[in-house]
Amino acid sequence: MIALALTTTLVATAAPAWQEPPRGSETRSAMMDAVRPFAESDMGAPVIFIVRDLRVEGNLGFASLDPIRPGGGTAGERVHALYQRSSVGWSVADWSVGATEEWWSAPEICAVWQSVIPEFCEG
Repeated sequence: MIALALTTTLVATAAPAWQEPPRGSETRSAMMDAVRPFAESDMGAPVIFIVRDLRVEGNLGFASLDPIRPGGGTAGERVHALYQRSSVGWSVADWSVGATEEWWSAPEICAVWQSVIPEFCEG
């Protein structure tokens, strides 16, 4: 009984494989720069982001971002993006604005991006 409780606790508190790129890092900047043209094509320029969630594991990434105008003011609805890194840098593989469903939890997406969105890919 004690071993079962300890195992459950260890599984529940295991750290995710993904990391959040720190503010000011090249990775974080490159990911924002990769998604910005998509957001600006939808909302108009200029757009900057409040990062709600930014994850990287290996060459894969996920972001949940609130677009704003420089100096404040909402630019549009929340942006979600899936990223891939190649030898030329980060690129957006798929994205959405104002999603009302968690489209990134689809089995075909989880098959690739599960390492950065594990809680959306369970069960």
